[in-house]
Amino acid sequence: MEKQLAFMTDLSAEVKKASDAGKCFDPAGKEVRLPQYGTLTGYEANIEWNVHRGCGYWGRGI
Repeated sequence: MEKQLAFMTDLSAEVKKASDAGKCFDPAGKEVRLPQYGTLTGYEANIEWNVHRGCGYWGRGI
């Protein structure tokens, strides 16, 4: 659980940076990666969706 929480916290910070730079939704979906969490179950299959959700929050205030 701690690693999952750290992933979500770090991902949120990285997506916020991308949003602040005007990269949401594209190209952030292809660029934002956190390879240190690549061993988490479902990381590869879901990273773009997770970035997209973060862009919805940071980029549009959803």
